[in-house]
Amino acid sequence: FRMYQPSKPGFRVEDLVLEENLNYPILQLLLGAFIPSTDIFGVAVLHPKKLVVYEIIPQGLKDGRVNYYSMRKAYQHPLGVDGKHFTAYNMTCGSFGGSKGREMFLVQSLDGRIQIFEQSANA
Repeated sequence: FRMYQPSKPGFRVEDLVLEENLNYPILQLLLGAFIPSTDIFGVAVLHPKKLVVYEIIPQGLKDGRVNYYSMRKAYQHPLGVDGKHFTAYNMTCGSFGGSKGREMFLVQSLDGRIQIFEQSANA
């Protein structure tokens, strides 16, 4: 996982502000209000067998600008129910079913099954 913060046209090594090996293939990323009871944005990372939400934490201020970031796992959801096979294909998020102020995740498997999560809990 890499995050860049370019400040001028063209690539410079200083533009890389976060690099983290997550040990699993990344299928999709989403950014949103996924951290419960906070206003902090989280990054949802979809792996083939799990959904993980990370908090991105600013580090090392220099000249009033964040110098780099770190990641902290907020929570994760293993995919599948009762140990049954579930390989992720894609995901989306939103306030489904009339929920207000809470993002929910909808994960679709390769064979079309759907699993729904309400932030850090199963829905």
